[in-house]
Amino acid sequence: LKDGRHGTINVSMVALEEMLDSDQFIRINRNVTVNLMYVTGIKDYTLNMEDGNGFDISVRRKKEVKKAYVEYDLRCLKYE
Repeated sequence: LKDGRHGTINVSMVALEEMLDSDQFIRINRNVTVNLMYVTGIKDYTLNMEDGNGFDISVRRKKEVKKAYVEYDLRCLKYE
């Protein structure tokens, strides 16, 4: 969570993906889904977050994650 707290929910990643807005959230590996609002960049196979954390992007998801990040940034620029 943005305030530094961590949370655990008992739901499958597939079910979580169905609950979240696919334009704002992206699954980057087997265990991690992120809110694109807090992503600061992608370098190689690491997705960097506003709070300084970095998460590994799976090889098979890298192209999809990079595309989602660029599209999210473009949407945000459109509304500024």
